[in-house]
Amino acid sequence: MSVYVDPIKKWEKTSTVDGITKSKTVGQVENGYIIVTRESGEKERADGEGKEYYEESQAFISKDNPLEELEVKEAVSSLVDGLI
Repeated sequence: MSVYVDPIKKWEKTSTVDGITKSKTVGQVENGYIIVTRESGEKERADGEGKEYYEESQAFISKDNPLEELEVKEAVSSLVDGLI
């Protein structure tokens, strides 16, 4: 089942390390936030015969935005770097 929600505001953070991509998307809705985490890449097969592609995702509802604090820290860091 797939549900689409048009958020009021949206934040996203993605990183790739050693071929594994992890992302967190936060969408603000009327009464909180919808948080979706995803991880994808190649991992060793259980039988040891090479690698296989995988993708995992989870969705959560929260009253807090886990990326909002990160956004403030990055803004302050940019401001400080501009002063140096």
